[in-house]
Amino acid sequence: MRSAIVALAALAALGSPALAQPGGGTAALLQGADEDLRAGRCTPAAAAAAAVARQPGVMARADRAEAWRLLGLAQLCAGDAVAAETAFLELLTLDPDARLDPDLVPPDDIAFFERVRLENRELIERNRPAAPRSRVAVFNLLPPLGQFQNGHRTKAWILAGTGAALLAVNVTSFALLESWCGDDGLCVNGDGDSRTRQARTWRTVNTVTGVALIGAVLYGVADGFYYHYAQKREERAAEERRQFAIGVTPGRGGAVLTVGGTF
Repeated sequence: MRSAIVALAALAALGSPALAQPGGGTAALLQGADEDLRAGRCTPAAAAAAAVARQPGVMARADRAEAWRLLGLAQLCAGDAVAAETAFLELLTLDPDARLDPDLVPPDDIAFFERVRLENRELIERNRPAAPRSRVAVFNLLPPLGQFQNGHRTKAWILAGTGAALLAVNVTSFALLESWCGDDGLCVNGDGDSRTRQARTWRTVNTVTGVALIGAVLYGVADGFYYHYAQKREERAAEERRQFAIGVTPGRGGAVLTVGGTF
């Protein structure tokens, strides 16, 4: 027991500077914990995962979630069900939709994890990140507002820039033609010199930019509505999965059935 405590202290001491280093400190610890866990070295895996999970300060949410996942599995490996439940609950608080991979995790461990989810469902749902604000369908009629609303910021800025450039050229060409050409169809400058050739060119420019502008607007409208409803369908499907879920996981001598939902 004394040697195990010494080993844990040494691993914790080594973990702190690694996390403080820029670059792959956290990734290296998580990879080491995963390798230890796969090799059945439960205590070192738990120590490395705990060093990441309990590290104070700013850390990527995905890294912290992975650390709690590995810690829960390592604690199960070590036979500490209470500590494993605590770790899995921390994981589900960070990622309410987290799942364990049946190709990598024993069925009994998956059944334990799903039991933690079901028994703490209300707490997990209370900590779920707020749903995205509702989207307004009419914004899709005014590109690039629809693209901004759907989260496609790059596309929105491209549409905005393209539309502004086309509109500027179209309005400029129209203004030139209005100043050069009269109701009789003659196009001259202030000195009476003919502007017919230049007017013909600018009419082409005016037509092309007008058609292109209409095309950009129609594309923006179609794109906005398409992704608007696609995202709403995804959100509804995710909500249905959260409200009711059935899982069947192969186990020793049979299978494990997990049922969860809002009743």
